[in-house]
Amino acid sequence: MLQATRIFIGGSPCAGKSTISDILSRDTGWKAHHCDDTIQDHLKRARPEKHPVMFTMARMTWEEMFMRDPLFQVHQKFLYYEEEFSLFLEDLKVYGKTPLIAEGTGLLPKMIANLGVPPKQAVFLVPTPRFQLRHYARRPYPQILLRECSDPRTAYKRWMKRDMLFADRVEQEAREAGYPVIRVDLGQNAPLLYSAVRSCLDI
Repeated sequence: MLQATRIFIGGSPCAGKSTISDILSRDTGWKAHHCDDTIQDHLKRARPEKHPVMFTMARMTWEEMFMRDPLFQVHQKFLYYEEEFSLFLEDLKVYGKTPLIAEGTGLLPKMIANLGVPPKQAVFLVPTPRFQLRHYARRPYPQILLRECSDPRTAYKRWMKRDMLFADRVEQEAREAGYPVIRVDLGQNAPLLYSAVRSCLDI
């Protein structure tokens, strides 16, 4: 089991994980670790014999990535994060006994449960479909990535469907493991979401 000075905020993309972890860090004085910040470093460290899915996906084009069937994309994404999890844990070692809030899409419920993390030390945020679509539409990078696709509209639809399926699976796994899940919807501002998250955690 990890130390009691670790809090995990997982979930699917566009659910407010980074925002909430930063507010929680500010209010508690605990450090915040954003797992997405280490993506490029992890891809460089990936080895085909240990991380075959990561190694393969790192070399795919956005066309190859998003034009696949959404169900297959979700399956591959879970395998990717399962391979990456050991790299996340290596990153956390540098903090020693410093109280830490780790957040990221790659913090899958099953992997967190395998560490023996109790329910009051983890929470999972998943957006409703309408919340996801609204917030993806406000971000500039999807349009940049979709320029590389031969059929941007279809690629975007499959990408969004993938993330919706990802959210459903994360929610299912989290509930099966006994972790709290918060569905983030329109009208739920940062203070309300923060209050909901804080009530789930022993911090």
